Amino acid sequence: MDSEQEANQLKKSQPKVLFVDDEESILAAARRLFRGKPIEVLTASSPHEALKLLEKEDCWVIISDYRMPEMTGTELLEQVKKKSPQVSRLMLTGFLELPIVHEAVNRASVFRFITKPWDETDLLLGVETAIQHSGRQRTNAHLIHEISAQNRKLEEFTQNLETEVLNRTQGIDESKKMAEGKQRLVRDLTGFVKNLSIVNNVPALYEVIYNELRKFSGVSVPCYMLVLDGNEGGKLYWIQSRTLHERYIKSVPKQFHSLSVRTSSAEDRRWWIEQTKKECHELVAIPVRTREAHASMPAAVLFAEHSLESAQLTEFLDRITERLQPVSIVLDNILLREQLVAATRQWEATFNGFNDPIAVVDQNERVIRANSSFFKEGVQATEPTSNLVRSVNNKTFRLNSYPINNESDEHGQVLRVVNHYMDVSNERELYMRLVQSEKLAAVGLLAGNIAHELNNPLSGIIALAQILQKELPATDPHTTDLAETEKAAFRCQLIIKNLLNFSEPSNDNIELINVNEVVESTMPLLKTALRMQSLHTYYEEGLGTVKFQTSQLQQVIFNLINNACQAMNDGGVLTIKTWKQGSHICISITDTGPGIPDEIQSQIFEPFFTTKGEGAGTGLGLSVSKNIIEKFGGLLKLNSTVGQGTTFTIMLPSGRLN
Repeated sequence: MDSEQEANQLKKSQPKVLFVDDEESILAAARRLFRGKPIEVLTASSPHEALKLLEKEDCWVIISDYRMPEMTGTELLEQVKKKSPQVSRLMLTGFLELPIVHEAVNRASVFRFITKPWDETDLLLGVETAIQHSGRQRTNAHLIHEISAQNRKLEEFTQNLETEVLNRTQGIDESKKMAEGKQRLVRDLTGFVKNLSIVNNVPALYEVIYNELRKFSGVSVPCYMLVLDGNEGGKLYWIQSRTLHERYIKSVPKQFHSLSVRTSSAEDRRWWIEQTKKECHELVAIPVRTREAHASMPAAVLFAEHSLESAQLTEFLDRITERLQPVSIVLDNILLREQLVAATRQWEATFNGFNDPIAVVDQNERVIRANSSFFKEGVQATEPTSNLVRSVNNKTFRLNSYPINNESDEHGQVLRVVNHYMDVSNERELYMRLVQSEKLAAVGLLAGNIAHELNNPLSGIIALAQILQKELPATDPHTTDLAETEKAAFRCQLIIKNLLNFSEPSNDNIELINVNEVVESTMPLLKTALRMQSLHTYYEEGLGTVKFQTSQLQQVIFNLINNACQAMNDGGVLTIKTWKQGSHICISITDTGPGIPDEIQSQIFEPFFTTKGEGAGTGLGLSVSKNIIEKFGGLLKLNSTVGQGTTFTIMLPSGRLN
């Protein structure tokens, strides 16, 4: 064979990939990308050209642009799906829009989407995966065809067996002894086939063969069966002391790949001695052919030691040969079944590898199949749609449903869909945090306007009170009233200043702050919340400073005190303490409320978790507070006892500016 013939032969064996795009630059880039790869690239500049090309070429994969003048990529791939379903279908699109994805998946069962301009590694990987998928489709179709053909052979063999018995016995005009012998042989063969009919694995098949070989005088046991794996190894089976043994052999001699019967092979005897650890004089090796007529090696090899004469050996081989056909059919079915089981397990492992729950649901919302994440998350079957559902453990999921197009009733209604539950809890949490930030920004704007509008009148009140105090004699009773008026105006200005500091979206710089001062500056904002409670404060002096943002620490203290007050809505004692513990400065807020049950303490810091009624809380206060404290290297701890109250402790590392 010359170099040109070899190149043509190699080209025929390579999978063909068809690119369809109305831009020649895209087609040229595709041809250049796959140059030197074991893939033959075909190109078409229009959908009609692609369809004509598919009629002549056996393509494995088609990659089509979505926007083309004659028809869309979805319309083209839909026609390809109808005419050549074994071809894996990929789509190129500049923008991966959800309606395009749904249309392409539902109408054309698109295997994968690739954005333009493509990433070369992503495109190469996508094409390789699509080729593998197409190969599996072709292999599965071939296996199913072969299984059906082999089953028909087995059924025909079984159905014609009794007829064969009658045909053989009708033509016998020899002695009664010969007739009975023939009938016994056929009955044995029939019994052997019946025994094979209940076999469903290789060890059981070997036991049937072993029991059959024991019937032949002059054949020693144990006999061995080596089932080859199609590469260099195989699994060896034998029965000894009524116990079935099996052992995997990584490398078997090359002569075992022969399809011919061997009766006096020195290589076989050496191998036999190595395996059995005993001498062997005469050995017969009988190959069991594979289902493919062109196969160059058997599926298995039977080995038996014997002391038969030439004529007896010929009779033995004849009888064994009669049994090889049903043995071959049964072994083929077993191996095919094992391949299908392995493929099924591979798919199950693939789906179980997804972190998102996935389930196949019928039209009555019953789960037909699901991956492990579906049951782990506790998701309930949901009507096929695209919306948000909430699972039992308070995670939020977005549900996307994909119909299984080849499963529909006579009215065209889809019977089963694949539901993909995408965990969007973090997305929802970020959204709610954004909403909270927008609220704080609005409060900040409102506070700024209030400060601007009220600061001048308050300044006037303070100035007038100070002037009147100077004009009136010290003994005048109105002097005390004016001093109280001045103090009240100063408190109003302080409240406005604290409100501005609290509502700022943490744009202030990180600085060294005094914890006691931050707590004190936050208290005026909580005067309304504290109206029913008895307040006790214990501030340790000389604590030092923490490296923090003032507004964010104010936000945390505000949230914790406000929650404590809400827990004691009928009145109680609120205790606030500060102290130093090692290298940390601590703040504790203790209430005498009803406490938090043990079963929900582990959930108390989760986003959106709340025990308040509808509209009374977002469930974000503690989650946001914990995130703020941990962002600055601190800890937020909970200690609560039902019926006694709750304590939240903030531990912040002492710090200094670098």
